[in-house]
Amino acid sequence: MTLPADQTSRRTAAHCSAVERAAGTHRIIGTPGLVVVAALVGAGAVAVALLTLSGSRPGSAPTQLILVGVALTAMLTSVVHWVLLRADVYRAREAMVWLTGSLNGITWRQIGVLAVVVALTLPLLLATARELHLVELGDDLAAGVGAPPQPVRARALLLVVLLVAATTAVCGPVAFVAFLSGPIARRLGGRASIGAAALVGAVVVVAADHVGANALPGSNIPVGVVTGLIGAPFLLWLLTRERAS
Repeated sequence: MTLPADQTSRRTAAHCSAVERAAGTHRIIGTPGLVVVAALVGAGAVAVALLTLSGSRPGSAPTQLILVGVALTAMLTSVVHWVLLRADVYRAREAMVWLTGSLNGITWRQIGVLAVVVALTLPLLLATARELHLVELGDDLAAGVGAPPQPVRARALLLVVLLVAATTAVCGPVAFVAFLSGPIARRLGGRASIGAAALVGAVVVVAADHVGANALPGSNIPVGVVTGLIGAPFLLWLLTRERAS
């Protein structure tokens, strides 16, 4: 069916305007600096809410912290879905791939920026880990040997939030990596170690990406799907073990 010239012109103009708006939105949302800042602000807000709502304190059981984290995740996921329903269908599709947690489409420039953040932040976190071991012995003892508990915890939380936010800004939220890497590293090394947990987490992500790329012929499953399928049963086992103990 042939459209009249004026109607065709209006539709063409409307289509071009929609493309321009989408491109402008992509330039704003896709700005690396803005994404990193937004990730830092969001991660900091969630960390404060998590610690406040769970009543986290020295010696408290981790079950409450985990359950509050799951509740916050469900609430924020609902907000994200509402935003996606109001977004352009093409942008929503791209966002869904990122929200699943995926290594596809990551550029070397993003890897370089993330490598700089890790190179500057991870050594500071490893140095803070030595003080955290002292804090685990008790607040009074830690303060007596020169590791005041509150500043140590605040510094560790700030560094962790920075690392997680920078990583999430690049590849999205890859689920359950911390739940898998921490206990595995402890079993391998016999003690808690941030460096060992980081190495195990890297191996878990790379292995999950390899499985996702080769599990089904002709498809490339995002790495977040694979870690979620493995990590969810592991979380249930962890909660069951905590309740039994």
